[in-house]
Amino acid sequence: MKSFKFENKIYEWISKNLLLIGMILVTVLSFYFRFIMKEFESGDLQAYLIPWYKDISNLGGFKALSTQVGNYGIPYQTLIAIMTYLPVTSVAAYKITSIIFDYAICILIAGFANKLTGSKLLAGVAYIITVINPVIFMNSSVWGQCDSIFTFFCLLCIYGLVEEKFNLAFIAYGVAFAFKLQAVFILPFVLFYIFYKKKTSIINFFWIPVMMTVLSIGGLINGRTIVEVFKIYFYQVQEYPLVSYNYPSIWIFLTDNRNESNYPFISPYCMAVAVVALGLLVLWIVKSDLKIDKKKLIYIAFIMSYTTVFFLPSMHERYSYIYIILGLLIVIIDKKTIPAYIGLLMLDFQTYGYYLFALTIMPWIVLSIINLACFIYYCYRFSQYCRISVDNEE
Repeated sequence: MKSFKFENKIYEWISKNLLLIGMILVTVLSFYFRFIMKEFESGDLQAYLIPWYKDISNLGGFKALSTQVGNYGIPYQTLIAIMTYLPVTSVAAYKITSIIFDYAICILIAGFANKLTGSKLLAGVAYIITVINPVIFMNSSVWGQCDSIFTFFCLLCIYGLVEEKFNLAFIAYGVAFAFKLQAVFILPFVLFYIFYKKKTSIINFFWIPVMMTVLSIGGLINGRTIVEVFKIYFYQVQEYPLVSYNYPSIWIFLTDNRNESNYPFISPYCMAVAVVALGLLVLWIVKSDLKIDKKKLIYIAFIMSYTTVFFLPSMHERYSYIYIILGLLIVIIDKKTIPAYIGLLMLDFQTYGYYLFALTIMPWIVLSIINLACFIYYCYRFSQYCRISVDNEE
């Protein structure tokens, strides 16, 4: 029996919109596996986030902004104060807020991929990979952490720089800094862009204190001072005197994970090495006389953020978040990095599982060797990508 005309039209529509259908189905699926983790309470939720929520609620919501609750800045405390007025549990409030930014990141990455490649197919693939990315899912829906918030604005900053929308870039960077000090992980790239491209001024960094102040207005109205807006970050820098804190950095070769001994002596050396590593990367780029297009800018942003986290001391497992997201764009740009990207995900499976589920993981030295191998391979692929691009230009 022949098919009816309306059936043929349905088949034709499905064929033409297969990518869209796939994106919708994956989005629904992603909602589901986020939903089923709604009641899971991580150690951070139990020890920090829920008690902060209760304290702020007991102190009167917005009235609580008159005093410091928790070890995050006033903007995040303001966000928690807003949560206390929502008709949901504290756990749900934290997770819903982070999940909203999960999907904002997915949309931004898809738009970014479309800008870089001009391909709707690759943009759709980028969206699908991002929306089901296990690191993004575990960070917000399982851990209840807020890395998606500051990362979204970091990505928006990079987007603004690449597209030469400088007000957008630096306002977004100011918002990112207002929520998490870890926005510093893209600072080397932002500085590189300013001094190498010479298309915008370093004066734009004034947007950082401006946005931190604007987003702290609730605290200022309730009696907090301008100094308090910024001093919380000085405390955060000193909060974890560990050379490595559940992140398989290069320094695992020098000291055990979460070992406090000799931190005051070792950490200055670690920071110096991080600066030297970034400096050598910049020197190579400058001496190579590359014609830096949008794709190379994304590659540089990825390599620089990865280098920063890999070499700095006191890194947490969650601090890989920013370069894990950027790595998705690198996969779209350079498909030969797929094995290394899978390696990065496997590392995060181990470190996230170690914290969230008390997973027995591979020895830290093995994880660091894998991370070092991934880092070296990405550096090699970046040099190859640049060389191939130069050859094509010639």
